[in-house]
Amino acid sequence: MIADVRPSVQKIVDRILDRADADGGIDVVADLAFRLPIEVICDLLGVPRADGDQLHEWAGDVASFQATGYPDPGNAQRAARAIQEVEAYFDEVCAGRRNELGSDLVSIMLEAEEEGSRLTHEELINMCVNLLFAGHETTMSLISNATVALLRDDAERLRLKKDPRMLNSAIEEALRYESPIQRGWRRVSSRVVMHGLELRENDIVFMMIGSANRDERVFVSSETFDIGRDPNRHMAFGHGVHHCLGLHWPGLRHRLRSENCFGDSTV
Repeated sequence: MIADVRPSVQKIVDRILDRADADGGIDVVADLAFRLPIEVICDLLGVPRADGDQLHEWAGDVASFQATGYPDPGNAQRAARAIQEVEAYFDEVCAGRRNELGSDLVSIMLEAEEEGSRLTHEELINMCVNLLFAGHETTMSLISNATVALLRDDAERLRLKKDPRMLNSAIEEALRYESPIQRGWRRVSSRVVMHGLELRENDIVFMMIGSANRDERVFVSSETFDIGRDPNRHMAFGHGVHHCLGLHWPGLRHRLRSENCFGDSTV
């Protein structure tokens, strides 16, 4: 499905860039980094693009709470309200889709069945919410962060302009250098000792992805933005059964078939 949506993505980008040419400039964040992923997510979920601004507002309210180490009560209240409203929105979407299935992702999830088991209504709503927040916010951050990194480094920007074939590795390096997700968390399933520290069942562990992607023991000159970095075994997509679905973008397919990107990490 990701591959099938590529022509639609190209049309959106072409439209945005044509408008930028006509206007004589572009606000990369507002006009591209925000607009592109929200329209793609709307198309994937089969909801009107006109709802994109409202979906973006909800996602922003949640991100303002999750993306900081110092959330205040106001952010927490806005995030909680946003979650309730977006769940109600997708509750209506799913109810309507049950009566008229289409080719969108919501319809596919409604039909999906494995060994006689289907997603519960709550699981379906949760999947929709996660796809919205994860697919929109992270892509917006990737486009913005990659643009800033290239604008700050004249040599790497000119290197990419001279050899566009380096685009895939440049995107990989942007994912490593300024990861869209800086941290994640997991609940410990059973007791384990790591580096002399005991982790007990049900403990919450925060994984500092941004720190791992700058680990000088893994990456030579880890603080340097190098669009030709090889190997580049970054952790921007996470690891294991909860890895990010964005990992399946077309440029990664060959690499994923040919090597173990994540090593032997057990976290």
